[in-house]
Amino acid sequence: MEQAFQVIALSDQEHRPLLTKAYPDWPARIDYWSIENESRWEPGGILSHIECQVGLLVKALSASAPAKSPG
Repeated sequence: MEQAFQVIALSDQEHRPLLTKAYPDWPARIDYWSIENESRWEPGGILSHIECQVGLLVKALSASAPAKSPG
């Protein structure tokens, strides 16, 4: 965790209090996706939501990556 550029926490409700207490200086390094353990999720629904969030993260990281020079 100490070497992480960014930390993803799936449950805002569950993880924010724990991470805020353990790492009070890290608010900008932790991204909460609010994927809570609720009964409303159908089988595979949580995984589908996580997959969507990962796709958005990859796009954001790709857009902020420095351009590679040719050659």
